[in-house]
Amino acid sequence: MHLVDVRRSADRDASTEVLPGATWHYPEHLAQWADALPKDQPIVLYCVRGGSVSNSVVDALQARGLNACYIEGDNEIFRHAGARFVPGHGEPGPLVDFDQPTRDYLERLKRHADDAVAKGVDIEAAKTSFDAAAWKSLANFAELNGRNAYQAYQESEAESF
Repeated sequence: MHLVDVRRSADRDASTEVLPGATWHYPEHLAQWADALPKDQPIVLYCVRGGSVSNSVVDALQARGLNACYIEGDNEIFRHAGARFVPGHGEPGPLVDFDQPTRDYLERLKRHADDAVAKGVDIEAAKTSFDAAAWKSLANFAELNGRNAYQAYQESEAESF
């Protein structure tokens, strides 16, 4: 995993906090640094609020074919640096230890929910139509898949308003 700090200059300058292992890049100059990012590992971004800046950078990096995501709610992230996180499947651990299959599953599930909401598919049909076969080997999958599907659908529905 490659951790990237994309806080705006003023936000970064106003803080002394940095996540261990993160590299900082001007989000406004993405074209100058994006091609140097590793193509063989996930790119995880964070900013101050976990929304507009990191989300727009993720979109731009994904458009370049990179496996990029951002940490939602980033203003809380510094309080948890070094803490153990629960990825939803598997054992709690440091953020850098999250397995790629877990991230792939959750990202795919969210895209499926977004599509279902856009097409007007109800929540039960969206849940049952998601092909999760590739992720059934994840720890606690049977227990958590339904909950994750409902959560993804509800988030997609809320975002559509």
